[in-house]
Amino acid sequence: MPILEIFLKYIGTLCNELKDDTFAFMLPSRLAISHNRNYDQIQEATEYMTDMLVANKSKRFILAPYIQDDHWMLLLFCLYESVIYVFDSLRKERKIRLTTPARTAFKLYVPEGGLRNNRKEFLWHHTEVQCPQQEGGTECGFYVMRYMHDIVMLSQKNPNVNWKVGLALGQIFYSRMLMIRCVCHGSQNG
Repeated sequence: MPILEIFLKYIGTLCNELKDDTFAFMLPSRLAISHNRNYDQIQEATEYMTDMLVANKSKRFILAPYIQDDHWMLLLFCLYESVIYVFDSLRKERKIRLTTPARTAFKLYVPEGGLRNNRKEFLWHHTEVQCPQQEGGTECGFYVMRYMHDIVMLSQKNPNVNWKVGLALGQIFYSRMLMIRCVCHGSQNG
């Protein structure tokens, strides 16, 4: 089981402790599509996504850690707005392989009572989402865990956060990273 799936259980427990029932979670292992776009993987991801959307149509958000080409990202499905925000610690232009499965899942989700907000498909926000960026080449999974935690915590303070701007998310993340670095640096020198 990938560490991010274990962390999803922690985030679910955190939501329960906060008495927050607005979040649902998709497992990254069920969303994986290889670079050669294997038809069976696409079909399985589409069916899983459809099932999750229909089963959680009363939720406001679905958090979905997603890996593509050895890089982790976080997809935040905002069901009330029919928008998917991509929190990418490398924020570069990339074709997200889940775009077509999400389009198909949306078309199957709407007739089952899902909200659509006059949209024909999910609106995607990717490179314009402002989020903390990794400095090295291997921290993307850590960033996804922090994004999930901070999104849940920010939604407690402000249920109408503009996830595209994400400035508060970045400030909280940066201050925590700075504190961790200071404590670690201090313990090594003291």
